[in-house]
Amino acid sequence: MIKGLISKKTTGFLLTGGLLIALIIGVVFSQSFSLGIALVVILFLSVLFLYNPYIGLFLLLFVRTATDRIGNNYSIDIGRNFSLNVNALLGILLIGLTVIYLIFKKNRKVLSWVTKAWLLYLLIASVSIFFSIEKVASIYELFRLLSIFAIFLLGYLIASPKKPSLIFKMILWSSVIPLCLASYQALTETGMGRIAGLKNRLYGTFSDPNSFAAFVLIIIAIIVYFIIQKKNKLNFNQNWKAYSLLIFLVFILTATFSRGGWLALIIFGALLSIFKNPKILLVLAGSLILITLMVTPVRNRVEDVYNPPITSSVYWRFQQWDKMYRLFLKQPFTGYGLGTEINIHEKEFGFYAGNPYTHNDILKNALETGVFGALAYILLLVTTSTTLLISYFKTKNLNYKNIFLII
Repeated sequence: MIKGLISKKTTGFLLTGGLLIALIIGVVFSQSFSLGIALVVILFLSVLFLYNPYIGLFLLLFVRTATDRIGNNYSIDIGRNFSLNVNALLGILLIGLTVIYLIFKKNRKVLSWVTKAWLLYLLIASVSIFFSIEKVASIYELFRLLSIFAIFLLGYLIASPKKPSLIFKMILWSSVIPLCLASYQALTETGMGRIAGLKNRLYGTFSDPNSFAAFVLIIIAIIVYFIIQKKNKLNFNQNWKAYSLLIFLVFILTATFSRGGWLALIIFGALLSIFKNPKILLVLAGSLILITLMVTPVRNRVEDVYNPPITSSVYWRFQQWDKMYRLFLKQPFTGYGLGTEINIHEKEFGFYAGNPYTHNDILKNALETGVFGALAYILLLVTTSTTLLISYFKTKNLNYKNIFLII
């Protein structure tokens, strides 16, 4: 177990002193109630993380996944002319705690090839701020990327060599509220949007169904890991509870109507078939074909891929990519600045020109950070995939093999 950075005595002192300071700030400076609550929560999460990094990181993940949509839409006034949304505050807190943890632990194993690729990508993203058409948006996006990098570092460092699956358990428990809310949305038909005859798209606590689909896929991968942890193959005659949960998760993923999520699930199943059991892909493909044939909205979403009508989202994506690519060609080297995808779309095509998102991560990075930013993003993806693949074949430990495969 990793030791905390502070003792019990220091923990009590910081909590007591911090609460008194928050109370004084609220009374003397007449700050808003929401700011007071935010200060108390930040204090609690910070002190708990310093005392026990395991529990602190878990709570940060739990709060972040539970408040994703609310956190984007709810801002807290820091001063008269400055405010931050909840997600930005959590991101800044996470970055600060990561810096403190790295200073105290002085762990050099963090400088892997993946970390170096991350640093290169963040460096280019930071430089793009100088060329940004909306510097505030760029700074917000940079903090978001830094918070993701911080989670990567903390997960990499805190997951003990004796318990490398600990971060998986944290993520698994952090999914409780998003999945409960998604179940409620499914039962009450209170999901997002109505397209192609869909009654609702599940999004849980996330900002959109596609992000939620990616999160659900991560949970599916983690459940599969715990099924195969003790044996080097999937056993369909045991762990019926885990398989029941998998079926539930696949249903939730299907109900997000995210084609990207569906494709990622098929790719994941194909990898499991190659490295574990060939039957997996057959079962998965058979199930998806059956769902496609029986559920009309799913069939419509699939048909849109290979036979898109002029009103389909697939056809729209091709048009959107073409428009954004033309904008990229105007500033191919510097881009328009990190996080300015929406701003440049509204500036060029107007506020009422429709969905401003590119829906293509590589093109989005090229548009915002230029060709070098896009190349750095591709390098990060390639480096991560290559590192995991090499580690999978290099290690003799079956548990580590399963971890590298699932990631």
